[in-house]
Amino acid sequence: MTVFNLYPDLATWYPSGLNSIIEASHSTKDEIVSTGCSFVRTTFSYTSDELPDAEQKAICNAAINAYMNGEIVVNNSQQNGIIFEIMRRLKCESLGYIPKLFEEAEIAIEQNLPLEEQKALFLATAIGRASYTYWLNEIQNKATSDWGGYFSSDDYINHSNLISWIIAAMQAVLFTYGKGSSQYGITNPPQFSGPNVVNVLSASLVVSATKVILGYYPRLNLNNQNNFLQNPA
Repeated sequence: MTVFNLYPDLATWYPSGLNSIIEASHSTKDEIVSTGCSFVRTTFSYTSDELPDAEQKAICNAAINAYMNGEIVVNNSQQNGIIFEIMRRLKCESLGYIPKLFEEAEIAIEQNLPLEEQKALFLATAIGRASYTYWLNEIQNKATSDWGGYFSSDDYINHSNLISWIIAAMQAVLFTYGKGSSQYGITNPPQFSGPNVVNVLSASLVVSATKVILGYYPRLNLNNQNNFLQNPA
């Protein structure tokens, strides 16, 4: 069975955004956020009036806060079942199997969820797949990569980190889709490629970059985890 992701352009936008961040000044969180927001505004051809910089920065900072403080977005049981199974299997499968894992996940998304509930998960798998492809390529070419200074000399460590980078990017998507909707009146935004896509791209870029460059790491939130375990999907 073949299922097509609803957001194929993220495979281009996400790596291009990370390239723009590493090529610009990126020694602080604010620099990373600023570059990520600027890239997204340019990519979607929004003016600063249509997509205020302050709004995008607030969304990015909210996503960073959520990631670092271990916040888990609450979805319905079917969505949670798919999300947590993807993340569990990312930690268990071989690197080479990860593209197939995303294919299997997207079949499950299409078969088990109505369209409105599919969208957040398709955004997450699109970003997850793009993250896998981007970081694996950078690690394999670490001698010439602009990110090389943030990689270990031991590829076992890099490959382990790769999984955490994929999951962080996906978590940024899920948090932002649920809680980071635009509060500004962008004129007649398309239903599928309007503010939610803009916001999740901004958030996933800055969460990914701050994790790799600045070493941001999530705090374990036992209360949220226990709530999920007591109410399994």
